[in-house]
This record gives sequence, C-alpha cells and structure tokens, in this order.
Amino acid sequence: ELAGIHRLFGDMAWDPLWHAVHKLHGSAAVCGTPALHHALDQLQRAVREQSRTLTAAGLSDLQYEADRLAALTTKPR
Repeated sequence: ELAGIHRLFGDMAWDPLWHAVHKLHGSAAVCGTPALHHALDQLQRAVREQSRTLTAAGLSDLQYEADRLAALTTKPR
C-alpha cells in the first residue's frame, strides 16, 4: 500500500493519492496506532492542498512511522 502511495505521488495523481491516503488513515484509526494515524492526518492535509513539499515531508514521516511500527511488531521477544 505504501509503495502505491509513493507511486501516486511520483505521478502527481492528487485525487487517487488523496483517496489512498484517506483509506489508510481510516485503517490506522481502527487499528489504534496513534503516531501512524497522526502522520496520515498530516499527509492527507498536504495532499488536499496539493503541496509537493508538504506531501514529500508527509510521506517521509509516514514511512518512518510505518517502519517503526513494523520493527516493533516483528521484534523477537
């Protein structure tokens, strides 16, 4: 899903990008991942404004949070 979001940003496909981020934003809310949800909220706002700079920063934050969450869930106990 993140690869598709990155691809849509590369294509500057703002409407499909917003819908993809919005869908993931809802999923993060249901899953109870507040940092990921916040990153997606910020990204959704940037995409809505069609700001390349803010969207790039938001994608970076999203990737960081997704990687951090993945590391927490795959860490051996």
